[in-house]
Amino acid sequence: MKKILLLLFIITACTKRDIYYPSYNFFEQYSPTEIELKKLTFKQLKDSILNQLERNIHSFITIQEGSNIYKISPHVYVRGFVREMNGLEISNDSILISSERYPLTQLEKWLKRHYENNGDSEFLAFSSKRAFVKLILEDDASAELVKKSILRIVKGFEKTQIIGKDDISLRIRLESPIELQETIPPPPIN
Repeated sequence: MKKILLLLFIITACTKRDIYYPSYNFFEQYSPTEIELKKLTFKQLKDSILNQLERNIHSFITIQEGSNIYKISPHVYVRGFVREMNGLEISNDSILISSERYPLTQLEKWLKRHYENNGDSEFLAFSSKRAFVKLILEDDASAELVKKSILRIVKGFEKTQIIGKDDISLRIRLESPIELQETIPPPPIN
């Protein structure tokens, strides 16, 4: 009897589980195509997603960790109006809110505040339905860093106790850092 229970436990523990982001319904509705992430840089991944979106095709990446298979459909900015405060900016080393940087150890805290804000703070999401996470990495970031960063966001979201979490979709937007102008422009000519 003990052997049968042990065998049953091992079989159920080895079962792989598919987890979908932003949601399973998104995958059912749009039937996205998979992008192989193995050798792509961050810029190549963004360009691949952008090329697909311009043809009205959604795409996703797969990240496997242990018995979990994460199927994630990130997006990039294409066109249109987006209230930037609906995006929580996360880089590979910190969380940026307004002009303040916070350590990634506080990710769960800021995800909770971001998704539960509902217009209370002008620097966080206006609504949990419109909230998304902006992953900001350098264009030459490796596939491993991209996987690690996305997985950190997903796991932080899973750990966070957000009110109404079942109705919220985790949307991740990929962005590069804004290039700041290094020289001061000359004064206007009178």
